Amino acid sequence: MLNLDLSKAIPRTTLSYLTALIPGLFFAISILVGNPEFVGRHLERAQNYLPLRPYVQLAIALFLAFIVGSASMLLVGFIQHLLTYLHSLRLILLDELARWPVLPFLRWLGKFRFVTSRAEYYRLYTRAAFRASDPRITERYAYRAWDRMAQKLMRDRYGVELHRVEEEWQFIFWSLGTFSDVEWRGPLLMIAFEATGWCGLAAIQLAPALSNRYYLALCLLFIVTGLHNDYWVAGRRIDPVAVALRQTRALLREYEKDRQPSANIHKRPEGDDKPEP
Repeated sequence: MLNLDLSKAIPRTTLSYLTALIPGLFFAISILVGNPEFVGRHLERAQNYLPLRPYVQLAIALFLAFIVGSASMLLVGFIQHLLTYLHSLRLILLDELARWPVLPFLRWLGKFRFVTSRAEYYRLYTRAAFRASDPRITERYAYRAWDRMAQKLMRDRYGVELHRVEEEWQFIFWSLGTFSDVEWRGPLLMIAFEATGWCGLAAIQLAPALSNRYYLALCLLFIVTGLHNDYWVAGRRIDPVAVALRQTRALLREYEKDRQPSANIHKRPEGDDKPEP
């Protein structure tokens, strides 16, 4: 039985670049289906000026689809960047609203027995009280865990004692470990699907026949799902607790790199366990 693994035949980075073809081909096929006269007219005009073989035309179409798909995915990245400012405002509002009016309102609700008899009330009141009194308590715990992991890695791998480092310790900490693309921008396929939705809306401008509720519903489904992913990706970029957790996971991956060589050293080669004659 033939078992073909594309990840071994084609590098993973190349496969990630090819995801830009998903929104680009959706854009091209949508125009071809929705307005074939538009496509045929421009192909005929191009053939009059520069006759091309069918395979060359296919290669040019794939290249244009890649360019359109890449541009739409860049648009998604720009949307994620804009949403980081929205999350910054959200963090400020959470701290301010916890002091007033959320906490006074919860205290007023505490006068009613029906409300105080529910465990959800006490959990909500505790969270609001902690955020109002010390909004950075969770952030300190997360950065303390990151600090301990970073100190151990610097001592074990590089032989650097961080208690001897002064102002430059922050730059050393931020340079430890590399976070993955999924942690920074979210799943690549989710980005491609959101870009597909935007390409679908753009295709309607060139093919008005596509302006029906089924096609629009499909495009909006892609866009809304992608925006939901963008919202949480932006939150992980700007939230201090999420940033500390992301850096801690990067340090754990660095520890895993140190464990793999030692595991390979202690691993006995195949055949060593055979008895000697």
